[in-house]
Amino acid sequence: MKIWYLVTFKWSKNMYCTNLVLTDSKDKAEKHYEKYEWVSVREADEWEVNNYRNRGMPVVEL
Repeated sequence: MKIWYLVTFKWSKNMYCTNLVLTDSKDKAEKHYEKYEWVSVREADEWEVNNYRNRGMPVVEL
C-alpha cells in the first residue's frame, strides 16, 4: 500500500522545497532525494494531501 509523504529538501544555498510524494516506503523516498545536502521525510497529514491536490501542486509518485 502506498503512503503519502512530505519531503522537504535543501535545493540550493538558501532555498528549501517541499514535495508531496506517493510511495510504498519512507526509505524509497529518502533514496530518491539523497542527492540533496539535507532531506526530511515524514508522513503527510490528510489536510496536507488535500491542500496539495486542491491547489494543483505537483505530486511525485515513486
